[in-house]
Amino acid sequence: MKKKRITLSWVLVFALAIASCDKDEPLVVEDPTAGLLPAPVEGLTTENGYTFHFYSADGKLTRGYTEIFIALTGADGKWVDDFTVSRFHPLMDMGEHKHATPVGKVEKVEGKALYKTWFGFLMYTGQMDGKWVLDFNYTISQTEGKITGAVPQVDPYPTENAKWIQSFKIGDETYYLTIGSPLALKEGSNILKAYINKVEDSLLPYETVDGGYKIEIDPRMPDMDNHSSPNNKALEWDAQEGIYKGTLNLSMTGHWRINLKVLSTTGDLIGGTDVEGAGNSTLYWDIHI
Repeated sequence: MKKKRITLSWVLVFALAIASCDKDEPLVVEDPTAGLLPAPVEGLTTENGYTFHFYSADGKLTRGYTEIFIALTGADGKWVDDFTVSRFHPLMDMGEHKHATPVGKVEKVEGKALYKTWFGFLMYTGQMDGKWVLDFNYTISQTEGKITGAVPQVDPYPTENAKWIQSFKIGDETYYLTIGSPLALKEGSNILKAYINKVEDSLLPYETVDGGYKIEIDPRMPDMDNHSSPNNKALEWDAQEGIYKGTLNLSMTGHWRINLKVLSTTGDLIGGTDVEGAGNSTLYWDIHI
């Protein structure tokens, strides 16, 4: 009986030793940025040595629309999991004149130490001698802080005559209509995504408008006698994804003008016009595939 007690005691000691080792071993956070490229933003280090890192699919921040991913490393260069980011505020500074721009909601990327959002930059860096500055809030291990005065480097549209963001008016109020992921569009049928943002204050971020509209599309090729492409579906609000979504069919490669009409949920025309002959709507996107 005594021998059995000694054996059980050693088993208990061994189990406690293993548990202690597991508890003391630091959590290893895997690289959350696989498949992404660093995007050019300066001034992202906190006072206590943490550094935020911005990424995009192609390593660029582009006028019109850019999906952005945010990760964090500690002073030791290791990835950090316990953080949040919020309230992104990009501001174009042209000296005497300043304005903000459309921004998306901030989401945690499932299963990764990574957040994502999007910016609809209205101008590129250097346009009218302007530069972008960026502020945002964060928490690290539940300690709050703020990055101020970070500097993103925003490129012009990647192709000539591209136009990924347009404004329209409802009364005296200004809204922006932004195409999502324009560089992912291809010949054939595409899921087309878009955002509507409202300007409440020109110096504050233009936040997204959740629902309430329908976006009709009429794709044409200006360089090919304005011919159209069939089998398109208007964009309607998808509450689950938080985006306007429809179907865009592009019958060939080249320059496409996606003519737009914005309607209320009751069918009243709010923005844009019908396409007549070789013309276009007053509201459109230009893309190249």
